Amino acid sequence: MTLDAREASTALLGDDQFANILLVGVAVRAGAIPLDPAAVEAALTLNGVRVEANIQTFRGGRQAVADPRGRDAGPSARARLAAARRRRARARRGGVGAA
Repeated sequence: MTLDAREASTALLGDDQFANILLVGVAVRAGAIPLDPAAVEAALTLNGVRVEANIQTFRGGRQAVADPRGRDAGPSARARLAAARRRRARARRGGVGAA
């Protein structure tokens, strides 16, 4: 499985700054980090910084492993991911809407 964490994070929340927590979700689901997902979510809550966004991103990372093709992500999540890919492609080409 491959995953562009910055792209997926941007698609989920409009910000690539959540890429690391998305990768934690991937690693927990894949068994690479032997932690209970509830413990990670509790830690995110205790941290108190952008709690809902961090939990949503963590869950998105876990979902990416459970459903790598995004079939269960729903049409809005797929549409946001496709839009993020188009924006990145335009940015690489220096086109309109590259911001």
